[in-house]
Amino acid sequence: MNQLFFEFYNSSHKNDFSLENFIFFPENKLAHNLLQKFFSIKNFDDNPYKIIVIEGDICSGKTHLIKTFEKEHSFNFISPEQIAKQDPYDLFCYNNFFVIDDLNSLKNDERLLQIINCALESKSMLVLMCRNLEMFKLADLKSRLKNFNSAKINQTNPHNLKLIFTNILSRKQIFLAQQIVDYIFNNIIPKYSEIVYCAKAIEFYGNESDRKFSINSIDKILKQNFYRFDQL
Repeated sequence: MNQLFFEFYNSSHKNDFSLENFIFFPENKLAHNLLQKFFSIKNFDDNPYKIIVIEGDICSGKTHLIKTFEKEHSFNFISPEQIAKQDPYDLFCYNNFFVIDDLNSLKNDERLLQIINCALESKSMLVLMCRNLEMFKLADLKSRLKNFNSAKINQTNPHNLKLIFTNILSRKQIFLAQQIVDYIFNNIIPKYSEIVYCAKAIEFYGNESDRKFSINSIDKILKQNFYRFDQL
């Protein structure tokens, strides 16, 4: 089987991360509330949180969620390149907010622990986003991370996943009949990364087929892009 791979997000589509496009449900509400409290206190000495952790599977909406705060609050993303190459003390400013996305991709626990310590010493406020705290190996880092206030975006139910799925497609001007949506969800694993990947595959093939889809055309997309489908 030939499987294509797509980027989950395109940075040129900034509206994809707007508040209007974010779907709230119980599984992400705790993370939203924690971020709201965190950003509401602008002074390091008064902020009881200092550093918080937002945990959730890939494509669970962590990046989208934090970007919904951009209009009202000022913060800077610290890139993997900056973490790898810059002096940690040069990354932070007193009383400013910073975000590090996808900690699990950094692959350097010692460096990450150093970054966290520098943030605290610089009196900067920091949001750390990761897939799973248990993926870290360094005991001191795991202990430090588990002591911070945190919120986890858990997997949601199939109904909410369908809402997210159709929302992604509608922003690309792709509208599927309910019968087709149900067929897709009967044949993929109902989780965040799977539906985002599926939406990207449909968008890709839609550009080649004038965005007209049937059960047969969806069937072909699933067979070409999902290993599980070959085993059914």
